Amino acid sequence: MPVRYSIAGSLILLLSLALTGDVYGQELEGRFYPDRSSYTLGEPLLFWIEIKNVGHEPVVLFEKGPGKCVDRFDFSVQRVSLQGNVSCSNTWDTKCGDKSYELKPGESYNADWPLNFWYRIQQPGDFKASLHRRVGVFAANTGWKEFSLKSDFEFQVTAADPAKVETVMRKFEADLQSKNPEVRHDALDVMATTAPPYMEGTILRLAHAEDAFTVLHAVEGLALLDTPEARAALAEVITTRHADGEHDTNARCLAIQALGKSRDSGYLTMLAPYAEHVDTCESETTINAIARLGQANAVGQLQAYLGSPKPKLRKNAAEGLRLTMAPEAVDALISALRDKDEDVRAQVSASLTGLTGHSIGESASPLQAENLWRSWWQTHRDIQLLEPPLDNICRL
Repeated sequence: MPVRYSIAGSLILLLSLALTGDVYGQELEGRFYPDRSSYTLGEPLLFWIEIKNVGHEPVVLFEKGPGKCVDRFDFSVQRVSLQGNVSCSNTWDTKCGDKSYELKPGESYNADWPLNFWYRIQQPGDFKASLHRRVGVFAANTGWKEFSLKSDFEFQVTAADPAKVETVMRKFEADLQSKNPEVRHDALDVMATTAPPYMEGTILRLAHAEDAFTVLHAVEGLALLDTPEARAALAEVITTRHADGEHDTNARCLAIQALGKSRDSGYLTMLAPYAEHVDTCESETTINAIARLGQANAVGQLQAYLGSPKPKLRKNAAEGLRLTMAPEAVDALISALRDKDEDVRAQVSASLTGLTGHSIGESASPLQAENLWRSWWQTHRDIQLLEPPLDNICRL
């Protein structure tokens, strides 16, 4: 992975930066920092990670250890207010997707991402952030170990200035044509996490690109736009692109997920066939989309999947029933508590608890669990069912 350089090219003025990164055998130092100290509401909030080899021998970053895969971010962002602080934590498990990267003595690894991937800051104010990352690394004299780095910093978000934000965004829009893959990647990230309405035409065009990585980012932008034209483009990604690789498959799954969150039930029939694709993420995302779009009307369809010979499909159906927010879903789940597959039974129990807030513990046999749930539900059918979380985005 090549070293990445600053997007803004401007002097970084930090309000506060407290580096607490571990030193890996006195060979590595690391830190996080924002690219600026102040942003206008609506701008992408970019943060950088820097890992420097301060030792005397090469070190390999993002190395997978024997039976181990470690590459996880933990975030915490807090809005500071006289009325009381509001904070939200989030995580990003990269699934060790980065390729290993050799860092020679004196060299630094640098990369950046928009904090908007995990946070939507909706009001101006002062913010504090804490970022932590754990990765696997390898050095000849110490072997494989885990390296941890953590930084705390502050930034400010000022009142919205549409003209200023559009100027900033138009620069990123132009960068989508860059021959430099890193500059273009940065622009794709920004487009995927902000998607202002005046970029809709560009995002629609990119959704038809041959490059699957570009389409993957365009799909995320279309999800944010959530216009009739954007939803039609999402449907086209699902129905016309062949899932020939990881990026294509992920693009289709994200497009299915986005249509589910759109609440546009006109796409229910089109999505239904993808529920059977249990070998990819398409089955789970399709069933969840059907549940969100159909709600109580989808219970019958999801209950039919509980009779499938495929355990994965039955498990996905149990998860989807929780999202319907329908009393009929509780009845369907109780009937599935004696499924012959342990993983399916565990998901059925989790969905019942998620819907109702009630739990019977783990010691009961499947038959006992069914009887206990039926007895409890008979006297609690009028309770307010719990709303499921919509996504993994923190809104501040």
